Amino acid sequence: MIAAVFVLVLAIGAIVAGTGYARKANAMRGFQMTTGRVVARDVVAITGDRTEGRWGDGGGWAPRVAYAYSVDGEDLTGDRVAYAPSGLKRSVAERRAAAYPDEVLVWYDPANPRDAYLERHTPRLGRVLVAAGVIAAAGALVGIVAAL
Repeated sequence: MIAAVFVLVLAIGAIVAGTGYARKANAMRGFQMTTGRVVARDVVAITGDRTEGRWGDGGGWAPRVAYAYSVDGEDLTGDRVAYAPSGLKRSVAERRAAAYPDEVLVWYDPANPRDAYLERHTPRLGRVLVAAGVIAAAGALVGIVAAL
């Protein structure tokens, strides 16, 4: 029963995260594009765990690219690469940050131009998280009911 409750909590988390991700990705479909100029590149820790495995690219770091852009004559700055950054090894994040050219495409919300990113997302990952969360929650609920 404790395992089923744990799975239910994780499933609810997946549903909430997936809904937020899909909502933002759908909103990004209406974002407009402008050009920006990179003013700084570095990496930031996105998790408390900074250990890195021997294989794969995963880790607790993400590239951070600061950029300046202009919308309707207003000069703005941003440093968000993606809405949901992937955790990478520090060396991989450094390479990705360095790979951004000096001139970048900036995607911004026309209703709030300060809400800007260098990458747009599709809602696919959010939908997968919601679907997996619903399936896991249903299984957990069946387990809880069966244990009663």
